[in-house]
Amino acid sequence: MRGALRVDEVGGPNWAAALGMLLEGGYVVYQGVGLTTAHPTTGHTEPLGALRVRVFTEWQAQNLTESRARADLARGQAIVERLQEESPEVRDLALRQGVEYELLDDYGMGAVLIGTLTTGDVQWHWAPWCDRPDGDSD
Repeated sequence: MRGALRVDEVGGPNWAAALGMLLEGGYVVYQGVGLTTAHPTTGHTEPLGALRVRVFTEWQAQNLTESRARADLARGQAIVERLQEESPEVRDLALRQGVEYELLDDYGMGAVLIGTLTTGDVQWHWAPWCDRPDGDSD
């Protein structure tokens, strides 16, 4: 996302600014995943919503399968789990507000929401593997 503060390590030179932005509802990219507490549809930040984690698939839509989509989500979850281990503030935020994962396909001119994960299983919003004639769900 354009204009997002990008950081790769907790305690690095931009971490304090990134954490402040995140706690105010801004958008931060940490190790390649987007993080925000803004409301998903209105963008409002009062009160803070769940910690929303935006994971972009590494696959083009025509090559995406369910197992690949789940692997992308797992990659995002692993990054956020490590972040929570390193940052007590993010861990407290996640415990207080919850965590929602979004898997997206960035096609260059925008992004499409593929699925969301809060608790339990993934809710698929757009599953390109279901549109294929062979139904390749992998």
